[in-house]
Amino acid sequence: MTRATDDPNRNPDGTFKKGREDMRGGKLGGRPKGSRHRLSESFLKAVADDFEAHGVGVIATLRKKHVETYGRLIVSVLPKAVELSGDDGSPLTIQIVKYADDPPAE
Repeated sequence: MTRATDDPNRNPDGTFKKGREDMRGGKLGGRPKGSRHRLSESFLKAVADDFEAHGVGVIATLRKKHVETYGRLIVSVLPKAVELSGDDGSPLTIQIVKYADDPPAE
């Protein structure tokens, strides 16, 4: 097996060169620029149109009859990570307090 840097279709770091040739000598162009973006836009527009046509009632029905699917929907639209900091940009200090039946008297 040849090293990636010995392959004329690869860059020294092993990534494929732009406009590299296939085994028959034809150029490989990859996916057209913006094609994934257009698909995403089309899909989101279709979802928005469907929501506008059928309204929030569908979400309420989903929440009542298919709780697990509703939960997956909520999780899918939330950000994957959130960074929190104080007003001045300093890290936040979080204190977890566990109470029994009543909070302690101060």
